[in-house]
Amino acid sequence: MAFKDFGTPLRPENAIPYMNQKGLVDRAGNPKDAFYVFKSYWSKAPFTYIESHTWTERQGPKGLSRSVSVYSNCPEVELFLNGKSLGVKKRDIKAFPAAGLNWDLNFKEGENKLLAIGKTKEGKTVEDALTLNYRFTKNGKAKGLKLEYTKLENGNYLITAIAHDSEGLRCLDYESRVYFQCLSGGEAYKSLGTPTGSESIEMANGKASIEVKRHNSEAPLEVMVLNQNFKGTYLTIE
Repeated sequence: MAFKDFGTPLRPENAIPYMNQKGLVDRAGNPKDAFYVFKSYWSKAPFTYIESHTWTERQGPKGLSRSVSVYSNCPEVELFLNGKSLGVKKRDIKAFPAAGLNWDLNFKEGENKLLAIGKTKEGKTVEDALTLNYRFTKNGKAKGLKLEYTKLENGNYLITAIAHDSEGLRCLDYESRVYFQCLSGGEAYKSLGTPTGSESIEMANGKASIEVKRHNSEAPLEVMVLNQNFKGTYLTIE
């Protein structure tokens, strides 16, 4: 286990090519779930963290119970689902996983709100919230890619490729590699070894993203994504 992801010439097949991704944080310094496992043992500052903030789209049959883990260094944590308490659990460092801070629950279809409140020995509280979408309908086989974008605070654009089936459902189980290319009007952040700074990257949870810097607002920004299964999909931002 390394603290931070690092480059290696030996891993061209990795999700991000030539990157060892066993770090607790990525190359941009963003913590992964494993970071909070170590934090729960080593940090003195009270905290809670619901696993996982990068997994906000989930699916499963109606009535199927799901397990949710919370990482925390508080002696006890209470978990809420859509405003209803699922009970308080006491942290036990001998219990696996998450030191026993695990709850089995049933998500409703659509938006679900999780809230974890940790209580310190002194009676103070710390909390973490996570909103996720859950669906009962399983996606079919991926039939294509689509592109969406959001404008970031730094003025750049985050371009996201999403795999979808014939009904338009996001294919949450699709993990094939995709290739981004900025065709005109800007330049993609590439070869950075980060989840949004690589032109070649494997999808996770049916999506992959890249950050693009626009040259100017007068010319359209055109981006393409493709892979071995699907021909190029284009996005033009006027």
